[in-house]
Amino acid sequence: MQKYLQIVAFFLVFDLFNPTSGQIVINEFVPANVSTTIGGGTNDWIEIYNAGSSGVDLLNYGLSDDLTKPYAFRFPSFILPSHDYLLIFPTDENNTLPVHHWETAVNASTTWKYFAGVSQPDTNWRNLSFNDGGWNSGGGGIGFGDGDDVTTISNSAKSVMMRKTFNVPDTSDILKAIFNIDYDDAFVAFLNGHEIARANIGSVGDRPMYNDYALSSHEALMYQGGNPDSFFVDPVYLKSILRQGQNVLAVEVHNFSATSNDLTSRPFLTFGMATSGMTFSTPPAWFGTPPMEYFTAKFKLARNGETIYYRIRTA
Repeated sequence: MQKYLQIVAFFLVFDLFNPTSGQIVINEFVPANVSTTIGGGTNDWIEIYNAGSSGVDLLNYGLSDDLTKPYAFRFPSFILPSHDYLLIFPTDENNTLPVHHWETAVNASTTWKYFAGVSQPDTNWRNLSFNDGGWNSGGGGIGFGDGDDVTTISNSAKSVMMRKTFNVPDTSDILKAIFNIDYDDAFVAFLNGHEIARANIGSVGDRPMYNDYALSSHEALMYQGGNPDSFFVDPVYLKSILRQGQNVLAVEVHNFSATSNDLTSRPFLTFGMATSGMTFSTPPAWFGTPPMEYFTAKFKLARNGETIYYRIRTA
């Protein structure tokens, strides 16, 4: 026998004969999110909380917004520790592999290929196929002014383009990515020619010219003791653009005006790994490991309200 109670904004499946089931509660949900980000955008989210004194395996628990599909999202075997939280983003795509640890594949302090933006480079420079043999090489960060650059370029440059190739032996071991950058004044970042993050210039999909300027001034933070900005890359998008073998991170940083007296570019790319081995390197000390793991679910919450079902197994 099964009972259904109509409630608003969530669906939780649990077994009443399992004494731990009452520990797991929907702690909070946001069906019209405007701040919490995943993949550089805002998404609805549901927060699960373990209110008990022991960990609970979420296997056989599920979430849905459709009574005819009660397991639109089914949790994997995942131990939610006592008094801990778990986020589920209804992004219309299921992702149930938790990150084991984080590794930095591209570090700003290594050697990069770079082009000082005093003229227009070949537009193909952002792509893996581009031959950067004619570009300069130098350690990051790259720019001028403020004394925070390992490689200094001409202060007449309106921008700087940077490329870093790296090898991925097994794409299935990479679940998520965070792009960090310390920049002055705007940037766009590409992975294998596909945009993964931008700030303060143009619009998504636009490829700026070398002499396009930032929308406003943005000061670098690391030389002042701060941390670089952080941008999540959508896991589904990441999977579609990451390659087995050689990959390239390409970053362009633009100044605010022709009279700007500083320019800074210090990019980092860090991956959430599925297994315990070490493929790349330990993240920098400032790297903020995400405070909680999250899954994505194959449904979305309606902004104007909908009926969701709370299912109770009684037999």
